[in-house]
Amino acid sequence: MKTAICILLILFCVSSIEAGDREILLELFQATNGSKWKKRTNWGSSESICSWHGIKCSPSQEAEEVHVPEDNLDSILPSSMEQVTSQVIEINLDNNNLVGSLPDSLGELSNLKVLSLKKNKLTSIPESIAKLTHLTDLDLRKNKIKGEFPNFITNLRELVHLRLSNNEMTGTLPETLSKLIHLTTLDLGSNKFSGELPQVNFRTLQYLLLGRNQFSGSLAPIIKLPVRHLELHSNRLSGSIEGIEKLRGVEILRLYNNDFTGLIPEQLTFKLVELDLGGNQLSGHIPKVIGNLPKLKNLFLSNNNLEGIVPHVVFQAPALIEVNLTNNEFSGEIPQHIQLKKLEHFEAASNKLTGSVPNAFQNLKVCNLNKNEYKCPLPEWVKEKCGITCE
Repeated sequence: MKTAICILLILFCVSSIEAGDREILLELFQATNGSKWKKRTNWGSSESICSWHGIKCSPSQEAEEVHVPEDNLDSILPSSMEQVTSQVIEINLDNNNLVGSLPDSLGELSNLKVLSLKKNKLTSIPESIAKLTHLTDLDLRKNKIKGEFPNFITNLRELVHLRLSNNEMTGTLPETLSKLIHLTTLDLGSNKFSGELPQVNFRTLQYLLLGRNQFSGSLAPIIKLPVRHLELHSNRLSGSIEGIEKLRGVEILRLYNNDFTGLIPEQLTFKLVELDLGGNQLSGHIPKVIGNLPKLKNLFLSNNNLEGIVPHVVFQAPALIEVNLTNNEFSGEIPQHIQLKKLEHFEAASNKLTGSVPNAFQNLKVCNLNKNEYKCPLPEWVKEKCGITCE
């Protein structure tokens, strides 16, 4: 008898929990024009909520994950969201038409670990988000969020990934970001942040993506970070790039379209896969170290003031696939006796190159040597392949 009573109690509790979640999920369905969702299998039916499209349940039949991306949800998220069982650990409503502010009630989802609402039309982040002390992943990319960086986010001490790029955020970044001691991804690109880069001490950061903002000043604040992928392109940064050799673990380094001056350092990390320094005011020569970078695939140095000959080392890098030296001051002849190895794409238009074009360039997929100082006659393949109009 006691066993039977226990079973009945468990079944009653489970059914009560599911009934509560059912009611709140139905509010979400109705508030976001559920009848127009692309996929809505079992939503609103008498079937268990665990069979509803995008709902994953815990063993106790509580809603644990809500995944309804790319499903034509629109309007404003209902404030009743906090009444969904506290067992919810993940919400993904990416790529819908949600508008306005996130409801304050989201802060009551005490076990939430992942909140992903990218590619919507949200305009603000409520301070109640700071109550989500278990949150590891916050992704609000490609919305319409305005205002300064919400400092209360730095109270989310378990955050691993913070992505707020492609919004309309302004102001400076706080040094309190360093409080996010587990952060591996900080993606704030394509906003309107300004001021100098913050003095931060991230020990775990792997991806720092701050491109397409209005940052000014030097690279000094971030030069010793343990990042693998660093994007600071399309800002207003200036000064020397000396010190980038201290980025020992960096694989992708994108500093293009800034106001950097001076020389390219003679030492660079051997882990580099892509180096993009285009669109600055760098001068001097291409350093010899380029030929010794075993993983370098992409070298972009266009639109600078680099000079001298195109050195042989450019063709020695064993993994190099694409080189762009367009619009510099390179002169003389490209080395003739070269092997392309893996090189497929070579551009050096708008320089002062002369002489002959290496026969090996016949094997390139893309060759652009237009607007140099080549003299006729030149082989027909050179003119056709590399777009040369010679004098």
